[in-house]
Amino acid sequence: MIVGVAQVLLAVPALVFGDDAGLPTHTARHLGSFAAALGIGFLVAAWQPRRVGGIFPVVAVLSACLLASAAVDIATGTTALEAELGAHALEVVGLGLVWMLGRETGQLASVSAWIGGRLTGRRTAHS
Repeated sequence: MIVGVAQVLLAVPALVFGDDAGLPTHTARHLGSFAAALGIGFLVAAWQPRRVGGIFPVVAVLSACLLASAAVDIATGTTALEAELGAHALEVVGLGLVWMLGRETGQLASVSAWIGGRLTGRRTAHS
C-alpha cells in the first residue's frame, strides 16, 4: 500500500503541474499519468489481491521497459546510475511486491501457465 501511495504522490508534480525534469509540459503530464496509473495499480493489488493476475503483466512490461531504457541511457552517458536507481526504485519494488502477492495468492499461476505454454508451444486452457 505504501509503494502505491508513494508512486501516486510522486506523480502529482508531473501530472498536475507539468513539471518533470525540465520536460515539455505535455510530455511531463503524459509521464505523470502513467506513473499515477501504476500507483493506482499497486493500490488495487494491495486492496484486492484477486486482481493481481490482471495487473502483473502491465506492471512487469512497464518496469522492464523502464529498466531497459535506463540501462541504455546509463550506457550512453545520458544519465547517471544513481539518478536512475532513485527514479525507478518504486517501480521495481512495486513489481516485486505484486509478484510476491500473486505467488502467495495463486493469482499468477494461470499467467505463468499461459506464458509457459506459449513459450514451449503447448496449449493451455487459457489459450
